[in-house]
Amino acid sequence: MIKNIYVISAKEVKSFFSSPTAFVVIALFLVLSGYLFNGLLHSFFKAMSLSNLPDYNFTVNINRMLLSPFILNLSFAITVMLPMLTMGSFAEEKKLSTFELLFTSPISSWEIVLGKFFGILSFYLVVLLITFSYSVYIGFYGEVELLPVLVGYLGLFLMGGTLIAIGVFISSTTESQVIAAVGTFVVFFSMWLVKSVSSAFGENWEEFLLAISVVDNLSAFAKGIVETKHLVFYLSAIFFGLFLTKTTIESKRWRD
Repeated sequence: MIKNIYVISAKEVKSFFSSPTAFVVIALFLVLSGYLFNGLLHSFFKAMSLSNLPDYNFTVNINRMLLSPFILNLSFAITVMLPMLTMGSFAEEKKLSTFELLFTSPISSWEIVLGKFFGILSFYLVVLLITFSYSVYIGFYGEVELLPVLVGYLGLFLMGGTLIAIGVFISSTTESQVIAAVGTFVVFFSMWLVKSVSSAFGENWEEFLLAISVVDNLSAFAKGIVETKHLVFYLSAIFFGLFLTKTTIESKRWRD
């Protein structure tokens, strides 16, 4: 089972780098994340200059003032990037009629789904780690607490896994990459935006909406705090998304 998952994952990663998709996604992601980091960096350097004045009495904390907000802002860049990675996971297979070949091979539905998922997740992790260089860069200007940053990136990794699982499911329901990309972006952006509008739905609905908000669940990680409820949310959402994908492709198998 592990061998089959690895083979499918490796094929998925190879397909990214054999097309312009990977380089376009990486370029767009780095431009957007760099823009977000630069805005925070400007505010941070301004705060540093003010802290040296005699009338201002506060301590500049790099993690709290720069890196923690950057991790939260990075969630927006991830929301924009991931639909471009997940849109072709199954939609492209259906369009090229290679989807049926997966069913004729001695591979289970779970192996297919997990292979696709881990392939995209591996590529996402590589791109995510590139942004870790920002933390290294800012370390030249002051002391960075490494553990909270690593916890924040754990949150980004789990958030990405959740969105990838949902995106793979949406891709499994259509043959059009465009429809898969648009549908995935709408769902992702709704999950990202829901925290901002949750208070408008009343107290009971607000609690529920915050519970499914990718930003609200990421907030604790961005502060360097690991809470069980947020781990449970991400892991449960990943399993649920993959389970729906498995159910979808199996229904396709039975219909054919």
